[in-house]
Amino acid sequence: MKTTKPDDESGASMTRRSLLQLGGIGAIGGAMAIEAGALMLSPIEAHAQGLPLKVFTKAQADLLGVLGDVLLPGAREAGMVEFVDHQLSKSVPLLIVRYFNWPGDLTAFYKQGLSALDSASTRTSGVSFALSTSAQQRALVGSMLGGKVDGWGNALPSRLFYLATRSDAVDVVYGTVDGFKKLNVPYMPHIVPAEKW
Repeated sequence: MKTTKPDDESGASMTRRSLLQLGGIGAIGGAMAIEAGALMLSPIEAHAQGLPLKVFTKAQADLLGVLGDVLLPGAREAGMVEFVDHQLSKSVPLLIVRYFNWPGDLTAFYKQGLSALDSASTRTSGVSFALSTSAQQRALVGSMLGGKVDGWGNALPSRLFYLATRSDAVDVVYGTVDGFKKLNVPYMPHIVPAEKW
């Protein structure tokens, strides 16, 4: 079985096989690669090199980075912000929220979620999420999963925003060869089939 989707930049077709062949950068194949001119960078390399963002403002990126580290320590350094930003710049982002069948625009999903998070933090602790204490951040993030966050508003369900951003953090921290090593799990790359699917 062959699935074909247009490549965002070139208009060429991409099959599942060609996506898997890009898999050296991350466990979810080419989805973890970030184009930087003629280079393909992993999210951690993009973060280390300070790759310019395409979708998020600096304030939004900082907020997502702080949230990422609360959800999973090391997510910001692993390139969570760069990964999500790059995926949102594509016509078909490979982010978990897409598989939750969110009916709206995915960029708006992240921006509304970050705004709701900051509003809830200001309401509950008196300061923005990035400036609140670690204990306040953890308490607020914990309440997101419960779905009842004071000051969250009705932009989108806090539980869904938690699950989507937590998955993004897990993807960049553990969805790589080095991530598998951290878990003491042998990395087994996909084997490209001899015949078309």
